[in-house]
Amino acid sequence: MKKIIFIITCLILVLVIFKLQNKDIYYLNLNSISNNDYSIYYKDNIKNLKYYNNNFNIEEYRITDLIRDIKDNKEITINNKKQTIENSIIKADIITIWIGMNEIKYKINSSPDELYSYSDQLLIDMEELFMLLRKYSKEEIIFLNFYNPSNNNDEVIIYLNKKLETIASEYNIKILDISKIIKNNPTDNNYKTISNMLKNNF
Repeated sequence: MKKIIFIITCLILVLVIFKLQNKDIYYLNLNSISNNDYSIYYKDNIKNLKYYNNNFNIEEYRITDLIRDIKDNKEITINNKKQTIENSIIKADIITIWIGMNEIKYKINSSPDELYSYSDQLLIDMEELFMLLRKYSKEEIIFLNFYNPSNNNDEVIIYLNKKLETIASEYNIKILDISKIIKNNPTDNNYKTISNMLKNNF
């Protein structure tokens, strides 16, 4: 009898492991840069990718815009099927996010004091966003941090990224450090580099 139970247990474990290894993956990308970004390269490196969703991306979006969309459970129609952002977050196995750079670009040439103050408000907004994401998702969330779009105020960007990392860790959100690979505006080569970083680190 014990032998039969042992064999059945082993079979169940094998089936569970097989199912986990061959699980279909749903990938959600949220960003305010462009739909033709790093994710179009990264998705090709995801094993068992079943669905890639970048339908909620809007260029020039701010952090507060994404927060509003999640709170309002924004609904869109794709191929005659309704899709909500809340459901997309719930279903996703992997979520990558790149947002906040529009705010930084707008303020980067301000005085350091003004930019520090603005950065602190961004961090408050960022924490609210992380909290909302974790309300609906227990899966892997990766946030691309900030780069300096000018030659000014490097120390503020360093400050912002350090604070961001601390907040992200509280919500078990991983940070991909892109601060040293992009200068001014991201290029297609930058996107390929980011894709490889995601592939190699997560």
